[in-house]
Amino acid sequence: MVDTYIADKWANDLESEIRPFIKKNFGETTDFFVSFTNDIIGQELGIDPLNPKGYKEFDVAPIIRIIVTRKKSEDDEQILNEFIAFLKSEDKLQHGSFAMSYIDERGVILDDEWNKDF
Repeated sequence: MVDTYIADKWANDLESEIRPFIKKNFGETTDFFVSFTNDIIGQELGIDPLNPKGYKEFDVAPIIRIIVTRKKSEDDEQILNEFIAFLKSEDKLQHGSFAMSYIDERGVILDDEWNKDF
């Protein structure tokens, strides 16, 4: 239970930090979700539930899923590379994975999802 609480807190913290970049570069209608693996948090990192630290204190690699309501653009990979550079240069995150999905306003898939690890 503590692992889930910490994973959710970390996800919310990171979402707050990256929201401005995502909305500015992919559009206001873009949805995104961050998730940290619960079992890694408790077992491998040995986090003290009474004194949990933030995700920046650990070498963790969350999954960031970005869902764009449009077709894939030629600029998307460049924007994602700039986003990764931003995360690393601002010491927000050093490792992670992205999954990009494209849908229309009704939720119909428009293009294949693609992934990128950093």
